[in-house]
Parts: sequence; structure tokens; C-alpha cells
Amino acid sequence: MIMAGGGLGAGFRAALGHWIASHFVSAFPTGTFVVNVIGSFVIGLISVIFADRVVHADWLRLFLMTGLLGGFTTFSSFSLETVQLIHNGRAALAASYIAASVILCVGGAMAGIYAARTLS
Repeated sequence: MIMAGGGLGAGFRAALGHWIASHFVSAFPTGTFVVNVIGSFVIGLISVIFADRVVHADWLRLFLMTGLLGGFTTFSSFSLETVQLIHNGRAALAASYIAASVILCVGGAMAGIYAARTLS
């Protein structure tokens, strides 16, 4: 189940990344950034749903959190793109990418947790 989720997550990531790249042309790695923010929000949301035992299926938690979101989010891509920005003389853009990613991804996880608790 985890591998199936990972495959689906990677497919969703590729599709969303392609769509974003075709609509938002920028030196800033917008596709990876958006995927990581969305993934952070969703993992926060799902973690509360399973922690509060709204859903009791461990296989579903593993499928969604480890598989789907593991395949969807892109920390290794984030790291490589940051290094590439620095190597291309865009250190300020790299710094803004790091700051925005950390702030908004952590914020996304917090928002997902808040949303799940508010809805339950």
C-alpha cells in the first residue's frame, strides 16, 4: 500500500509541477514550493484525523502519510534547487526560497492541524 501511495503521490507531484511551470514562469522554483506547502498542510490535517482516531485504519494512515505524501512532497528537490540557485549566483533568491518554504510549510502543517481540530 505504501508503494502504491508513493506512486500516486509522485504522479500528482509531476502533474501539478508541470501545470504550475506552464502557468507561472519564474526563476523561483514555484512548483516544488507549492507542492511542499500543500503537502505540509495535508499531512497536518491527516495527522490529527488519525491521532484523534476519527479513522482507525493503520494501513490507510501509512498509505496516505508515508506513501502518498512521501511521494508528493519534494524535500530533496527543494535542497537541489536551493544549491542550484546559489551556484547560479542567486543567493538572495535561494535565501528567500529557504525562508518562505520553512515558514509556509510549517505554517501549512499548523493550519492543517487547526483545520482538522476545528472540523472535528
